[in-house]
Amino acid sequence: MKKMDRRNYLMRMGTGAAGLIGASASNIFGQKTKQKTNQTTSKDIRMRAPARNPKTGGVLNWPVTPDFPSQTPFVTGFFAGLIGFCYDEDNRFIQVGFHPGVGEHKFEIYIYKRTGPKCDLIKGPFTPTSKDLEFGLKSGGPGPSVFQTAGPFDRNRIGYPYDYDFRWLPDLDSSDFYPENYQKFARYPIKLNVTDGTFYTRVHTSATFKLVDADKTDCNTEIRDFGHVAMYMAVAIDTQSTVFLTEAESLKWEPGVSYHVVFRNECDGCKFDKDDCNEAKRNDFHFNRKVVKVPGSRMKYGLRLKEPGCTGTGCPALDFCYPDPQRGNDEAPCMGSGFGQTSGFA
Repeated sequence: MKKMDRRNYLMRMGTGAAGLIGASASNIFGQKTKQKTNQTTSKDIRMRAPARNPKTGGVLNWPVTPDFPSQTPFVTGFFAGLIGFCYDEDNRFIQVGFHPGVGEHKFEIYIYKRTGPKCDLIKGPFTPTSKDLEFGLKSGGPGPSVFQTAGPFDRNRIGYPYDYDFRWLPDLDSSDFYPENYQKFARYPIKLNVTDGTFYTRVHTSATFKLVDADKTDCNTEIRDFGHVAMYMAVAIDTQSTVFLTEAESLKWEPGVSYHVVFRNECDGCKFDKDDCNEAKRNDFHFNRKVVKVPGSRMKYGLRLKEPGCTGTGCPALDFCYPDPQRGNDEAPCMGSGFGQTSGFA
């Protein structure tokens, strides 16, 4: 997919650049030119250098669709835990990277066969031996896209179909964080290339968050409100063809049957304190941020709880096949992040 083709496609959708992401024109359509940053050795300046007049982004290089994703497709992939997402525009796949944290996150795959509301685990949990996986149509399809509602995105607005918007996933290459498109460290040892389907947010937190300066010992000062964030992402592959996951795993279409494939990279034994000013003890956001080679002149953003949400059994049960029907911790989510100007993880 060529850049100009995607721009023309988006313009034909009638959304317009301002309505798409409200970000600067230099990064709306995935232009890769890096902006020069003000180099300084002053720690005080570094702590006081957030992006100017940021607005919620999230389109960038992503191929966008306004079509609501099917909730009952042949195959749905679900993504939970410490995960990064980017789009390889040359090869036309969305790459998903699984971060090990400091060794406590365990990557596992579960395959469920679903008939009506019944979930039957047919394989898993298993960890593939290959570090490079592929998920999609055997014959090749139209390529993946991300679901986005019309107009600018408000992280405090909820309701159908807004709850499913892809932009609940924090995008670290957007104007919310680092639109300069800094280089990235190699932090995702296992990578999955998803060649088809519509990506969307399946569940976002009920809790809301604020951006803070991760370097400050007093983390109570809010840089700006950040609202809800994604907890579980999903991709709907709506087809009547065989869907494959590695050469050894294929899901053959049959009427009345669907499959849920869960890519889980959570930390089962981790304990967090939502009020701790040490970001590593508060939630897992810092792992994905540290993928970005943020220069000393720029603020190190952290996420801190703003308004509590549901916890434990007080949260609604998940409405898809999953090892645990209760959702994770809304107030300290083991979360994913997008990298909308990154074309493949190292």
